[in-house]
Amino acid sequence: MAADAPFQYQPLPPAAELGRTPPFTRIIRLASAPNHDDPLIAALELVDVSNTTPYEALSYTWGTDPPSDYLWLSDIPLPIKPNLEAALRSLRLPNMVRRLWVDAVCIDQSNVDEKSRQIQYMRLVYKHSARVIVWLGLKTPGVEQAFEIASRFSAAMDELEGAAASTAGNDLDPETVEAYLYLHDLFERPYWTRMWCIQEVVAAPWAIVRVGELEISFPELMSTTLMVTEWRAKVAIDKPFVMWHRIYLQRHPRRPLAPSKVPGSVGDLLDVLQTARGFQATDIRDKIFAVMGICDEGLMPVLALTQILRSAITSVHDFVQRHGPDPEWGTPRALRPNYGKDAVTAYSPRLLDVLHHVQHNTDPTLSQDEYPSWVPKWFEPATCFPFRGAFLTGICDGHFRYFAEIHDNPLRGEALRPRVLSLDGFRVDIIDKVSNIMTFGFSDDKLTLFSFPMFAPNTPAYLHRPAEPLEMAFCNALAASPLGFITASVIRNSRWGNWSNALPANHMQERRGEGPITDECQREISAFLAHLAEARGGEVPVPVPDACTAFMGAVRMYSLNRRVFLTRGGRDEVVTDHHVLMGACYVRDNDIMWGVETEKVLFGKPGALPRVTFELR
Repeated sequence: MAADAPFQYQPLPPAAELGRTPPFTRIIRLASAPNHDDPLIAALELVDVSNTTPYEALSYTWGTDPPSDYLWLSDIPLPIKPNLEAALRSLRLPNMVRRLWVDAVCIDQSNVDEKSRQIQYMRLVYKHSARVIVWLGLKTPGVEQAFEIASRFSAAMDELEGAAASTAGNDLDPETVEAYLYLHDLFERPYWTRMWCIQEVVAAPWAIVRVGELEISFPELMSTTLMVTEWRAKVAIDKPFVMWHRIYLQRHPRRPLAPSKVPGSVGDLLDVLQTARGFQATDIRDKIFAVMGICDEGLMPVLALTQILRSAITSVHDFVQRHGPDPEWGTPRALRPNYGKDAVTAYSPRLLDVLHHVQHNTDPTLSQDEYPSWVPKWFEPATCFPFRGAFLTGICDGHFRYFAEIHDNPLRGEALRPRVLSLDGFRVDIIDKVSNIMTFGFSDDKLTLFSFPMFAPNTPAYLHRPAEPLEMAFCNALAASPLGFITASVIRNSRWGNWSNALPANHMQERRGEGPITDECQREISAFLAHLAEARGGEVPVPVPDACTAFMGAVRMYSLNRRVFLTRGGRDEVVTDHHVLMGACYVRDNDIMWGVETEKVLFGKPGALPRVTFELR
């Protein structure tokens, strides 16, 4: 055969102007061949994936290597990359046709409109498949041992569930240790950090993992994620494993993790985006598009609307989806996958919760060629843990309605100034001093903020909370109290395998910085300060007592890669035509953090700060 002309795709049927359009796509009919090295020959079949004969969907990584061979479609060559070539050769049957869906072949990648349309059907493609094949690549030494130990571990989960995290990697025979190392190598493959792979597995009715000719069920392999994470955590933070372990817990029938209120979802949009920040995508817009089929707002678009509109529209949405599923119905324009958008537009739906996730690895600039300071760079790994969902700043008590309302909202149409966020708020104070970046939770460089020794006798009181000593206020700020203590408790209990009681038993009694968790915070901080006093002046370091465990965990969680700042203590007027957003912060002031000041401003109560419109660029 000779490569005379490039392959031309037959267009998909046009979308209906009114009503539902079936989810049309193409299926590969991969021809059989007796020999591994025979040419790859196939035909494309146009189908409605919700109503077609069984097929399998391939979940794999494209790779960065150039095409290595051709897939021959009606005697016309389509170049394919090495990883896909290896997958097709491995999956090809010797004596019968195999029906497969493969994105690189079934979607005309040169057609922007078709890509945008097909992306909206992606979840349906994987949902309606007979099974999803997770292709990890060719077999290497140790894969058989890794699969074997994963199968053994999965079979023993009932017995090991409570002790899995604490025993993984301890007191193991040399053969088992070697198998764990092979399992570690298996999870080093690029597949586990690719963005689209998440949706492909979540939507699957059943998934198997394939390495060369070897197979294992996806749940069996995923049962080892906590064990591998614990092992790897000794040398590196492994953020992608948080997402994979979450998927495993939600799908496993014996795990007590509460299912999502939206069937098929692994969480709300921003939570999924935050958890998946360590994942990669060839097109950075896919960091958004790839999660729309597995998040609350993507599967139930009314959740992106205000609370009042949600209750009015939800029943209509449910009726429409039951009688004729339409992936676009009710979806705000800003949340629809569209490869005609630039990355900034795709990354900034102007839902105000998104501002919690703004993290700058370098100082933001105002160049028109750069990202606006208020748009999260979802393509960059997270550098710190967000404060999202913990405090009520900017929200009215009882109504959960944003006070900081924006003036140009594309959820109701196109943004008039897409690179500017104009919103209402109030000015709290002016930052006077800033520390260095904290790299491990607690270090002496923060103490240079003060003109007097910290943690010494007769430290003055904190100005904003006169009854609280300054060192107590400082430690509470480092731990984002009480949020840090709750988070540290969840992580500690989860690491010990105590999933059913991950949250502190008394967390529901906590309200606006008052309650049993806040009281526990103060006890741990007091124990820590007593430890400092005992250790002061000693030549031999005194171990931090167990009574400070949650506090130290909270500091490491919420202070890592952040800065501490001091304000002037006076609300000076600032005259400027625009601002840049540096990110979310914790202020040791309950009235600010829990919405009391917000309510004063909104309802014009005595002592309210002036309402200000901020323009962020």
